[in-house]
Amino acid sequence: MNLHASPDAPLLLRFAADAILFLHIAGGSVGIVSGFVAIAARKGARLHAIAGTVFFVAMLTMATIATAVSPALDKDRWTNTTAGAFTLYLLATAWVAVRRRPAQVGRFENVATAIPLGIIVMAACLAVHYVGRPTPEDFATVYVFAGISALAVTCDIVMIRRHGLVGPARIARHLWRMSAALFVATGSFFMGQQKFLPEPIRGTIIPMLPVFAVLALLIFWMFRVRLSGAFRPQAVAAMLCALIGAGVMLSGSEAEARPYRAPRTSFGAPDLQGLWTNSSVTMLQRPPIFKNLIATDKEAAMMEGGFKMMVADLISTAPIDPSLPAPPVVDEAPQSDILEMDMHLARIDGQIRSSWIVEPADGRIPFTDVGKTAARAAVDDTLDGPETRPTEERCLTAIGSPEGPPMMNTAFNAHYQIVQTRDHVAIEIEMNHDVRIVRLGDRAHAPDAIRPWMGDSVGWWEGDTLVVETTNFNRSSHVGSLGGGFAWSAAGKLIERFTRTAKDQILYEFTVEDPAYFKQPWRGQIPMRTARGPIYEYACHEGNYSLPNVLGGARVQEKEAAK
Repeated sequence: MNLHASPDAPLLLRFAADAILFLHIAGGSVGIVSGFVAIAARKGARLHAIAGTVFFVAMLTMATIATAVSPALDKDRWTNTTAGAFTLYLLATAWVAVRRRPAQVGRFENVATAIPLGIIVMAACLAVHYVGRPTPEDFATVYVFAGISALAVTCDIVMIRRHGLVGPARIARHLWRMSAALFVATGSFFMGQQKFLPEPIRGTIIPMLPVFAVLALLIFWMFRVRLSGAFRPQAVAAMLCALIGAGVMLSGSEAEARPYRAPRTSFGAPDLQGLWTNSSVTMLQRPPIFKNLIATDKEAAMMEGGFKMMVADLISTAPIDPSLPAPPVVDEAPQSDILEMDMHLARIDGQIRSSWIVEPADGRIPFTDVGKTAARAAVDDTLDGPETRPTEERCLTAIGSPEGPPMMNTAFNAHYQIVQTRDHVAIEIEMNHDVRIVRLGDRAHAPDAIRPWMGDSVGWWEGDTLVVETTNFNRSSHVGSLGGGFAWSAAGKLIERFTRTAKDQILYEFTVEDPAYFKQPWRGQIPMRTARGPIYEYACHEGNYSLPNVLGGARVQEKEAAK
């Protein structure tokens, strides 16, 4: 179970999430160790009793947290919730089995059957609901738990009808249910969380050994207590539970090794739809503060702290003091912007990224001399007329090039909405409300004379990845970015790849090819994550009084200079 709070969450919430995760892991770890001691110790001995009590409390803690928290998880919520609830049921019924007097049944046994019956009903409802639809990947495990639940509740009904158990049957019920709970915990850790194990033993038989050790010990004690006719149903239940559980853990191990598979749309395409953002302080090119692509925690703290100091006025939410005097007269007044961005460096696969560029290795754009000149010229502007002002100022493109392409991170309005049909993908960019239309199936580009601001894009699917090829860039367009951007020549080509790597993540990759402006093709990666909506209107032209004011002020200056 992976439980993490966002870095932007309140400190108390992050502390609570870490504390709950620690208790869950500690409970499972103590439970596994004490469970092995209890199952290996001589039954009825003091060591067995102490270890069993510790096991019960530790596993109860782990299973309670899993059952309560798992429904809110983004990944494997069904498996974790079902496993947690079923483990609680196993623990409780195993504990009561040896606390009841022989041949005695109480209200608890009747009420406890609600849990396995509930799991069976839930699995049946899910199966009906998802008929003809793509099902979440962890549903297979839920159905297996439903099968084990059917086996367990059958034993419960038999026991209730017989008004309790006596002799070896009581011991059997206690043993196989405690062992099954230990089996779930051991398998979940060693088989389902192999990413936390040393790399050399991942995918080998070594992580399986503790899991099958539980099975071996269970079989040993079944024979040790001398199976009898009354004991046989419990023995069969134990063996089947262990064998089915082994299959669950093996399939869980395989699922852990498999990459995430994106959900499908109604027409079968990988589903990228939704609201996304790439907000971050990571820059296109690597700043000198960093030595490598993967930043250290110390480097990240320095970068994030320095950036916050640099933009302190723009991120402040403090009210303006009405008693302050008027600001001084300046030649060029600053914008009254406020930044709405994530003040952290981005992470990909848990690693802090110092730049979007991953190739070349130095994280810098490999300009030719012509490319450097073109990049400088693209941001040069004069006050001669509206045509010589920046395209962002004229509401033709967005500040910081969130539309690109490639699509850069900006200081505000950094949201994207992706909508798909069978033959088109539309990407709405919040800033400047531009919409990129990607044609699927037809790879023929527009005539060379047609050069939109965002180029001409065609796309196709390669497995779960949307590949987009863009050409026909407008010669007046410029890709701006924190730390410096670039321009396109008439021969420029961009390849973008959109891959959904998790429910809340898209890995956006791009390769720039333009031999006139760059010494070699260069690549970048940007993580996109789900964002809260909705997207509001970005009315640029309607409120763009700055452009006539700037040009009008320049004319006034020219008249004064001519006097």
